[in-house]
Amino acid sequence: METKLSIRLKTLRKITHLSTDEVIERLKNNNLDYSSQSLYKWEQGNAVPSVKTLYVLAKIYQCNISYLIAENDVEFKKVNSYEMTILRLYRSDFLFRSTISQLIRFIDKTKG
Repeated sequence: METKLSIRLKTLRKITHLSTDEVIERLKNNNLDYSSQSLYKWEQGNAVPSVKTLYVLAKIYQCNISYLIAENDVEFKKVNSYEMTILRLYRSDFLFRSTISQLIRFIDKTKG
C-alpha cells in the first residue's frame, strides 16, 4: 500500500537519477546494510525505514527529513540538471566547494 513516504522515496530516487543499486551502495557507505529488496519494500509502502535510515536517505536525496515524513503535502522544489551538477560538484570537488564558500561569504559581507 503506497504511502506519502513511499511515493516520496520513489519520486526522489527518480529525480536524482539514482538506481536502486546506487542508493543501496550509498546506504552501505553510511554503515547501513540493506538489500535492494528493502528499498523496494519502502518504495511500495510495505515497510518503513528506521529513523537513522531516513536521515541518510534525506542526505542521499538532498532533501530535509521533514519532507520525507510529513503527512501533509509539502512542496519539494525539483532541481534542474544545472542545479544538480552544481550540487554534485560542490560535494565532490574541494576547490569548487572552497570557491563557492568564498563567494557566499563575499556576498554576505556586501549585503550588510
